[in-house]
Amino acid sequence: MIGLTPAIGVAQDEDPSDGVAAGSGESATESESESEAEAETAAESEAESESESESESEAEAEAEAESAGGTPALVPPGGVPPIPGVREPRPVQAPEPEPPPEPIPLPRYSLELRLGVSFPGDFSFDQALAALRYDGVRAAPSVVVGVQVPVLDWLWLGGRLGARGRGWAHPDRDPATLAAGELLATAQARVWLGRVVELGVLVAGGLGWMQVAVRDAATDQAVGRFSLEAILAFKTGPHFAFGPRVGYDFFEWSGVNAYGHGVDVGGFSLGLALEGRE
Repeated sequence: MIGLTPAIGVAQDEDPSDGVAAGSGESATESESESEAEAETAAESEAESESESESESEAEAEAEAESAGGTPALVPPGGVPPIPGVREPRPVQAPEPEPPPEPIPLPRYSLELRLGVSFPGDFSFDQALAALRYDGVRAAPSVVVGVQVPVLDWLWLGGRLGARGRGWAHPDRDPATLAAGELLATAQARVWLGRVVELGVLVAGGLGWMQVAVRDAATDQAVGRFSLEAILAFKTGPHFAFGPRVGYDFFEWSGVNAYGHGVDVGGFSLGLALEGRE
C-alpha cells in the first residue's frame, strides 16, 4: 500500500483530460494559422491575376491603337477639364473662298469725244510764209467725235469725224489760215488691267481734206490720212470712261501752190478723250 501511494499521486497530478485539452488547443491554433495563410495566398493570387489582366488589357489597347496608325490617347475620355483663370481658345474657322469675279460686260457701243493738239513739221510752205513776214505757231488744235462697236472682247471697230486747223499771223495783213477735216475708219485692240484701267491701241485710216487761204486766194485738196494712237482709259462708272491719248498723225499736203510747197497739219499728237458707253 505504501509503495502505491506515490504512483497514485503522480497520476493525480497528471490529469489526462488536461493533456487532451492542451493537444486540442494546439491543433486549433495550427488550423487557424493554416487557414489565414491559405487566405493570404488566395488574395495575393487574385491581386496578381487582376494586375496581369489589367496589363494585358492595356497592352491590347496600345496594340489596337498602333495597328490603327495612331498613338495612345493622352486625353481622358471626358476631355481636359477647364483650368480656372484660363480662357479656352475659340475654334478657328477657315475663311470662305471668295467667288470668282464676274466678267466685265461689253457695251453695245461707245461714243467718243476727243480734244487734242498736234505738232506739225516745218515744211516748205511754212518757210515761204516766214519769208513774207508771216509768223505761225507750229501747233494744230483738233476735235474728234467717234463711235466704236465691240465685235470681240478685245476688238472694237468704228469710225471718226474730225476737224483741225492752223494759222499764220502777219503784222500788216490778214492771217493765213489752214482748215482741215477728216473721215476715218478705226480699229482698236483693248485689254483690261483689273476692272478700272483699260489699255489699247488704235489704227485709223481714211480721207482728209485741207483748205489753205492766203490774203484773198484759197485752195483746197483731198489727201490721204493715217493715224496710230495709244489708249489709256479709266472707267468711272458703268457708262463713262476717260483718259489720255498719245499718237502720230500723218496729215500733209504736197503741192499747195504752183511752187510745189508742202504743208503739214499732223505730226506728234496729244489728246484727252471722254467715252460714253451703252
